[in-house]
Amino acid sequence: MNTPYLNDIERLFGRESRITIWRKLWYWLAQSQRHLGLMYVHPWSSELQHIDGRSLEQLRQCMVVIKSQTNDLFLKELTSDHKLDLRAQYHLVAQRDAPLSSPWLNLGVLPEYILENTEQILMRDALDIMNPKLAMVLNRLRDFATKNKSVNCVMFESDLDKRAWVTTIGERVAAWSGMLLPILTAFESTRLEIGSAGSQPITASEQHSLDYCDKLSMVQLFGGDRSKCEMLNELLRQEMGFNQCHARNYLEYRRRINALLGSACEILGKQVLQIVDDLNHFDANDQMVEKRPRRDKQPATARYPLLSQMLPLNVILKAADPKWRQSGHLKRTAIALIDASTSFQNPQVSKTEGIDDYIMARMFKHAARVVSVLDSIIQSLYCDSMSAHNLLYCELPFMISGPVIDMMVVKGVNRADVQQEFQRFAMLACARPEVMLPGSFYGRLSSPPFDRFRAEIQQIISSVRNTEKSSRRVDEICGERSELTKKLKPYVAYIEEIMSNAISNPGVRESEGG
Repeated sequence: MNTPYLNDIERLFGRESRITIWRKLWYWLAQSQRHLGLMYVHPWSSELQHIDGRSLEQLRQCMVVIKSQTNDLFLKELTSDHKLDLRAQYHLVAQRDAPLSSPWLNLGVLPEYILENTEQILMRDALDIMNPKLAMVLNRLRDFATKNKSVNCVMFESDLDKRAWVTTIGERVAAWSGMLLPILTAFESTRLEIGSAGSQPITASEQHSLDYCDKLSMVQLFGGDRSKCEMLNELLRQEMGFNQCHARNYLEYRRRINALLGSACEILGKQVLQIVDDLNHFDANDQMVEKRPRRDKQPATARYPLLSQMLPLNVILKAADPKWRQSGHLKRTAIALIDASTSFQNPQVSKTEGIDDYIMARMFKHAARVVSVLDSIIQSLYCDSMSAHNLLYCELPFMISGPVIDMMVVKGVNRADVQQEFQRFAMLACARPEVMLPGSFYGRLSSPPFDRFRAEIQQIISSVRNTEKSSRRVDEICGERSELTKKLKPYVAYIEEIMSNAISNPGVRESEGG
């Protein structure tokens, strides 16, 4: 599935984006060092010098890397080890793109400065892409649930006992939004906590070995003035656009932020699997199905004018568009997301290395696919109230049997006699399905031993079919004063833009118009 949801994430984790971030980090480092008056020993003249503006400008002009550049001989073969890629990129910048920067490029830092800060920037930007998309899905769920809050449906507690109950389509879809809302909240809180890694995000084993390739440490370059190192971290934080710097406790921060993000993505995958179960249930009995809209976007009654005069509207709509099941694809994608996010939470798994895509890139790409497919499914859902009505009456005898038996036992009827009567009725239903029809069923309830309790049985039937509580639940979850509506307020402009694009481009699905 090729949608803007995935395209945005693909671009973010692509080679051009990654290399551009590396070059920006080098530029921001040099610019901040120059601002703080750092001096270095020029390798050719052995004289102390400042970073000059001309060489810094040369680096600035080659910061943004475009696709044509990544396809040249020097860049097209990236490896699974980003340190090797980074080293190759260093030589490319210092020798070809910005040779004036070679005396001071990457001054006083280890590869971790680039790699770890790159991870934080990518994590932040990926969440900035994901959060509005997830908010759009929640908005669609809210609208669909509100529209169908009174449309009845039948649910089963499990595949083992097949105990059924009556609710509404709106209540089930509202429950989906209730499952996904905490994930958006978790993504937002994680986004706020992400910060820069500072200029020395090194591992514990490297704390006392800063003579990397005979380089001076940042403290040594600043003549032992640690306050300037802290000022440097602050300047870098501002350049990267973060609200906080985690240089002092970076290792602890990295474990915590990875656990938060990985857990949120894992929960997203698991919640979507529950939604898939509901979708499969509805599809199996045609209560709610996915429909592939035809390209002409005409109303079904316009495509079939003669039929519209002969058949009910719901029959025309049901036949107008073909069924289109995406739940299988959604399930596979959700499972892949769970696997990737579980690995991402493992401290032993490298966050900056990997075959093809490293782990964070894989996790976000799977998350984007999950949101994209779910969004497409929501837009194609169609409720068939007639199928739900038929299923309700097929299941109604089994749904009321327990309450009716209990009521009659309380009234003094022998439990075994009542159970035997229901068993006889069930056996008859297996042999002659027509006895399950409403008229036949109610007629049997009018005969002994049920006839004396006609009013009580009717009350039980009404109670089983009552969905007022389900409708109120939709208002609680999706109403104007609900937590969901409040959570979506910051995304109103984005949602309206997507909706507007869909109206102006009616031949394009809304999920493909953003």
